[in-house]
Amino acid sequence: MAWEHEGVERMELHFANHFDSLPQLGAAMMSAAQQFFGSIGEAKELHDLRLAVQEAATNLIEHGAIVDDDFVVRFERWGDEFWVHFVCRGRPFDPTSVRPSLPDPLELAEGGYGLFLLHTLTDGVLYQTEGEWNTLSLRKRVPGLREAA
Repeated sequence: MAWEHEGVERMELHFANHFDSLPQLGAAMMSAAQQFFGSIGEAKELHDLRLAVQEAATNLIEHGAIVDDDFVVRFERWGDEFWVHFVCRGRPFDPTSVRPSLPDPLELAEGGYGLFLLHTLTDGVLYQTEGEWNTLSLRKRVPGLREAA
């Protein structure tokens, strides 16, 4: 579902609460970017955001933060900013309460980079909770694409 309101373009999709949905989520994010910004080419900002989006979804799924069979992802364009909002019911965890440093690769066999990637690959991470609903928002500025729309 896509709509535009007060200069904001939005698209909302549902994804299964399963790792199999990660490739679809990445493809949907790139498709939304193309719809919002026009030709996206190989824009590094979008590839960084795609990695952060997939990492955020991986963490939500892996750590049991989603109690339903699916979760909502809203893609938004505000001028030269691309926002991705994850909306789900589940156990709250505020990733903005931690400012992670780069983990020591010698101490990690696999994993442990999620929060570092979210904060490093985006221009902003926001978290809100209301009752049992959680919203994790990632912001990325893509100024080079602004004129393409």
